[in-house]
Amino acid sequence: MVIRTLSWNLARKGIFNHFLIGNYTFPGPLVIFQNGYLMGGDRPQETGGRRKNKNKAKGKTMPRKIVRVDIPTNPQELIALGLKLQAQDAALGAASPLKGIKDWANFAGLITTADTQQKQSDLLSEQAQTATESRDIALNHKGELRENTVRHFVVAARDVLLGQNKGNENVLGDFGYEVANSPSAAAQARKAAKAAAKPSAQK
Repeated sequence: MVIRTLSWNLARKGIFNHFLIGNYTFPGPLVIFQNGYLMGGDRPQETGGRRKNKNKAKGKTMPRKIVRVDIPTNPQELIALGLKLQAQDAALGAASPLKGIKDWANFAGLITTADTQQKQSDLLSEQAQTATESRDIALNHKGELRENTVRHFVVAARDVLLGQNKGNENVLGDFGYEVANSPSAAAQARKAAKAAAKPSAQK
């Protein structure tokens, strides 16, 4: 039996306050007799490689940490991320870990183009909205008819030309109107409804 201790003087006397037998630690005190039997001391404790994982012994496992770094799909958000990435790369200079990416030098030009075109798109979108509103006001192409609008004058001109060319309505084609020689769908529907109502009225 091999016994290791931190106190050689106590070992000579056969009394140990702290000793090791194999991988077990005995806090002591303990008396060793010549016949090899041990008496006294505290309950041995495991040390070194024999120590068990408490969580594993109880059937517990540490939760695994999941890290996600998502890439934006929204154009404005992706541009914003790209600009921050470019700024950090420029701040680090030659020490930037991004320098090793293939064709990384092209990134600066691409993000600048995307940012410029996004700003232009936003500006044109605002201009387009304003232009559409102005167009609709001038046209008055739907809804209640208003005076001093394109639709107002187109309707007035049609009525004048129809009044002057009764029986010769095809003349309106010279002014750009589409002249239909058959009744409109709405007129045909009204005529059909009246025809269907007559038998019922007679009954």
